[in-house]
Amino acid sequence: MGSASAGATTVPLIVTQGIASIRPDCDGEYCTYELEQLKVSVADTTVMGVSLTGLTIRSVGSVAIAPLGSGHGQIATGALKLFITGRINGSPSALRVENNAPWSADVGNQQLSLNGTVKVISQDAQGKALPITATVNVSVPKATAQQVACASTLPVERVFGFEDRANWTSANASLALVRTPTTQGCGALGVSGQGYMSINGSSFATPGLVLKPALSVDLFVPSSQPNPFWLGALQIFLSCPSGGVFNQYVGQVEVSGLAQNAFSSLRFPLPAQTTNTLKRALSDCAFSFALNVNQTNRTWELDNLRFTP
Repeated sequence: MGSASAGATTVPLIVTQGIASIRPDCDGEYCTYELEQLKVSVADTTVMGVSLTGLTIRSVGSVAIAPLGSGHGQIATGALKLFITGRINGSPSALRVENNAPWSADVGNQQLSLNGTVKVISQDAQGKALPITATVNVSVPKATAQQVACASTLPVERVFGFEDRANWTSANASLALVRTPTTQGCGALGVSGQGYMSINGSSFATPGLVLKPALSVDLFVPSSQPNPFWLGALQIFLSCPSGGVFNQYVGQVEVSGLAQNAFSSLRFPLPAQTTNTLKRALSDCAFSFALNVNQTNRTWELDNLRFTP
């Protein structure tokens, strides 16, 4: 995607997933464009001792791309307004920024290229102001039909489908979006680490859920397991703070005996208390996982959380 600089330190910014939506307005052979949506998830990184995790960058409103000829265009200074959410040094943070100089925007038949900078005032480990300049240099290929379908899913479907890395956090595991292998959609959640790892999902609203007797999730078990007789276990919990529910235990499934280097579907029968909680009209429910495994130096994956018979 580009780089972030603070002081004498520059680190790369890597996009784990994203989408840009362009709307053309054509009169014969002449076209003008608007950037309707820009949303990217950025891989975890550290700048001058400041950890940036689970960052998502979203544009606010549509943005005109002034034509410069031959598919070249420009976004005026201050026109691109961005909303950045994530964790800065472990604390939930939200920032609003805008481009401090014009951005170039090249619109082609098969890709969109964006180039420019934004400046953010953060805090270093001592709480002092830390100016960070992000330089963006990204080319976005034209989306496939499958990618368009994935981007159009509802927020709760994106959480349950593990389509967005920013929807999941962990204090003791490294998380990443994995494009392949998957069992549905356009991505799965990669989990790297060892021992007892908690993985917490974003909140969702219960109205509209089609409940069934069980909750199932697909787990990819990596190969080269150090202990073939015990691979680990996966647990699921439910929290709905507005309903007074915190870390309600859903169940556990043993991983030992599952195929390695492959996905397996794990089924968790729903306890009555969990079903009763999900039947209530609550807006802040969230599932969390606890994956307890050996050290493998490989990536486990979660995909396709859903209600099943």
